[in-house]
Order: sequence, then C-alpha cells, then structure tokens
Amino acid sequence: MTLNLASNPNRPKVTVGLPVCNGERFLSEAIESVLSQDFEDFELIISDNGSTDSTYDICMEYAGRDKRIKYYQFKKNMGAQSTGGRLIAASSGEYFLWAADDDLREPNMISECLRVIENDDSIVLCYPKIKNIDETGNALPSKNDYVKANHDLPEDRFRSILWNLTVCSMFYGLIRSDALHQVHLTSTRSHGSDHVFLGELSLFGRFVQVPQELFIRRFHNERKYETLEEYNSFRMSYNPENNLEGIFFPFCEFAYETLNVIKFSALEEVAKSRLYCDTLKCFRERWKGQVSYEIHRAIKLVEQGAYRYPWVGESPKETTQMHDQYYCSMVLARMEMAMLIFPKFPGLQRARAKCMAVIGRTEEADLIIQLEKKSDSVPDRYKILMEDAKRLESESQNLEAIKKYHIAAELKNESIEPLYNLGLLYFREHQFDNAVLYFEKAAQLAPGDASIFNNLGVVEFSQNNFEKAREHFLKALDIKPDYLAAINGLKKIEEI
Repeated sequence: MTLNLASNPNRPKVTVGLPVCNGERFLSEAIESVLSQDFEDFELIISDNGSTDSTYDICMEYAGRDKRIKYYQFKKNMGAQSTGGRLIAASSGEYFLWAADDDLREPNMISECLRVIENDDSIVLCYPKIKNIDETGNALPSKNDYVKANHDLPEDRFRSILWNLTVCSMFYGLIRSDALHQVHLTSTRSHGSDHVFLGELSLFGRFVQVPQELFIRRFHNERKYETLEEYNSFRMSYNPENNLEGIFFPFCEFAYETLNVIKFSALEEVAKSRLYCDTLKCFRERWKGQVSYEIHRAIKLVEQGAYRYPWVGESPKETTQMHDQYYCSMVLARMEMAMLIFPKFPGLQRARAKCMAVIGRTEEADLIIQLEKKSDSVPDRYKILMEDAKRLESESQNLEAIKKYHIAAELKNESIEPLYNLGLLYFREHQFDNAVLYFEKAAQLAPGDASIFNNLGVVEFSQNNFEKAREHFLKALDIKPDYLAAINGLKKIEEI
C-alpha cells in the first residue's frame, strides 16, 4: 500500500510527541535530548496527563526558550490513550516520533532514521538499535530488540510482530505520519497496546532498523514489577477511571484488540482467516501463563462475590446489588474474550453463569450449568467445523470452507484431513503456494500417504515446475508403485 501526504512548506518535517504524567525526575534530560538533535526541522509537542509535580514548570520553562515546543495540559489524569490521541491529532509533521519522559536519544537519531526512510517509500517505520541505562545513567546489558518486519507481504510482517516482539523499542522509531493517522489507539488496560499499535502499523509498510545504537532506554525502579498483580495494578492505576469497570483481563483484551485489527484491515479474507488462527495460537502458547493467570484470578474473585478489580493488598469490598450488576455485565464481556482463547478453561463457564444470575439472566445461567453437566454429550467442535466446511465446499463456497478448515486444523493440529482439504481448495482457487504449503504440512503428518505427494506433483506441474513435480510423483510411486495418477503425471512430464 502506497501512502503519500501533500507537501506543505510551512509544516515541520518531524513531530516529536512526548506524553508525560508526573515525570519531573527525568523530564529535563528527555527534552534536552530532543532539542540537541542535529536535525532541527521538528516540532516538540508535550501532552501533560494531569501531572501534580513540577512537570508544568519544567515544560513552561522550555516552551518559553524554544518556539518549536508546544505544551498541552490535561487538568486530570485522562489515561495514556487520550494523551497519545491528542499528540497525534495536534501533530503536523510528515514524520512522527514518540518520546518517553525518561528515555534519551543520540543527537543524530532523527537524521539517521530520516535518511533511511526518505529513500524508500515502502518503509513506514525506521528505528535504531538501543542502549540500555539505569536510573543514574550507567550502562546496562543490551537486549536484542530487532524483529524482522521488512517482508513484502503485510500478513508476514504482522505475523512476525505477533510472535517475536518483546521490548517494543521500535515503537520509538520514526513513523510516516500518513500511515500513523490510519492506526487506531487501543485501550491502555491492554497489556500489549504498543504490540497492537505496531502490528496494525506493519500492515501499511515495512519496518527497518538502523544499525547504530542511537536510542537510549532507561530502566529504573518505577518500571520494576515483582508479580503480574503489581504490573496489572500499575496498568489500571495509570487511568483511575479504569477502576469503574470491574475485573479486567489485560492479556485477553490484548488478544481481542489484535483480532479486531485483523478484522477491520484491508487484507483478503483468506489472509485474515490465517491470522485469526495464528493469533489464537500465539495467545495459547506464547502468552499462555499470563492469560491463564488472569482467567483463574477472575474466576476466584467471582467465586468470592467480588466483581470489581481490587488493587494489590486490597481485600474485595462489599458493593451494592446495583454495583454488582454493573460490574458483572463488564466481567461477562471480558469472559467472552477469554473464551476465544481457552473455551474450555476449568471453572470459566460456571463463573459466567454466576455473573449472568446476578444481572437477572437466570435462564441462560441455568442452561450453562446444565450444559456443563452434560458436556460429554455436546458435539465436538472440531466435528461441527468439519461438517460445516464440507457442506460449504459442496456448495462451491470455497473461501468460506477454507476459513472453517483453518479453525479445525488449529483445534486438532495433529489431524491430516483439514490440512489435506485446504491443499485441495487452495489449488482450486489457483492459490498454488498455499496449496503446496498445506499439502506439505499434511505430508509431515502422513509421510506414507501417496495421494498427498501425487497432489504436490499436480500443483508443481500446473506451475511448470517440472523437476519438483517429477520428484513428488516418484515419491508417490515409491509408496504405492501401481499409483496410476502418479504414473500418468510422469508420462505427461516426459511428453513435454
């Protein structure tokens, strides 16, 4: 996707957006590291999220000294999402750079990133390597923050971010503003709001890294959390109004927001289907511990009759019936997110039923309990998906059938049938690379199935890859010497 902004001689080349909340400790150093850049055509916009320390005085002093600085202040803490949104809305540069109130950058960071991104329209984000320091400025061991996201296909870039992103230092790189303005800012309760942001941004273009260590990231005591409970409390307390919405599920919301990015993207439906499956698999595997922790924790709170979020060290408080009904409705919405990842999580359905009963949905609550008791007789979801897929296939709705087979393959990753059928359908849809991919996956599970290798031969033959086709036909004949389809395939190759 090519994105372009009309040139404006009065607009700065770069906008640096600096959100801050009670950042007096390191704020002056952070501002100085921006003002000392050897590239000077920028504006620095500072958005103060209800600070109660000396942040205001520091910002006003710098704004009075340098006309490139614009300072906006919220009178109360509105949360990081509102602060970030205000920065983006107020920006006017062709490029945008996030700056934290405690991090630093070398004087040539902007100029080096600008040099790279200006020479390649396919790049939407350019970021440098990082140096880590402690609160006093002493060097800390560096972390490998590189994530390959320079693929040509948006789907591949998104998948790489999904599975490999860790410290998120690329978030503080130089971003094309026309791409930035098409990205949605997500809920700050979500653990991975920066992950979701970068995932969506990757759909608009490539990410590249400058090889020099030009970004200096500070790690200090205010960023240390001993437990998930402490970390989640920090995430919630950053916006006090979050406490009004009851128990929260930060990693489940992370998953849900990632799925929404895919849903509302411009990707083809088949690519979306693959990424849906990849996302759920990622949260079941990569983030399994965190997701399981927060679901288990919510179930225990509901069992205690505590339907809102208690802070660290705080016992669940008694609430009125009206409050319980409100909190339960919020918890139910988040439990639906949790069920996308772990639909059979022990105790989750019973917790849902209890919340439903509190808000007056007693018939549904009773039905859930009955189904829980009869769960052994409930039809297997995999079986239902396969039946639906085959029905859609018989009605020539191949793309819809492909979606069902993808989910079925995810549910039973040891099953050959959905992989084999995906290969057939992709071949019929002339998506030959995908056909090869899924036939090869099937072959890994069933290396003694001659029909799979014969089908691989047919796919390669249709693309004029005759040597590869020959290898597959011969492999099929090794398994089944009288396999007529493979014999005919070899004859056709000889005739050519």
